[in-house]
Amino acid sequence: MIDALEAERPSPLARPAALGLRHVDPIALGLWNTPPGELASTARALRTDLNGAALGVSSVHIAVPADGQAAAVEICRIHGTDTAVAQTGR
Repeated sequence: MIDALEAERPSPLARPAALGLRHVDPIALGLWNTPPGELASTARALRTDLNGAALGVSSVHIAVPADGQAAAVEICRIHGTDTAVAQTGR
C-alpha cells in the first residue's frame, strides 16, 4: 500500500500548490523502528515530489527511535527545515 501511495503522491501535492500554499508539514515519515536508510530514502523521494509541486517544508513530523537522532537531522537537512516534531520510540 505504501508503494501505491508514493506513486500517487505528486497528484495530491499539486492541490495545495494550486491553492497558493508554499509550505507543507509532512507527517508520518516513518515509524519508530523504520531503518535510518529507509527514512532518508523516503524523505528524498518526497523532496523530489515537493520540488515538482514547488512546495517547501516548514517542519517535519517523525517518529524517532532513542538512537535515531541522526536520521531526524538528515531528514530535516533533506527538506531544508530546522524544525522536527518528534515522537520518540521505545
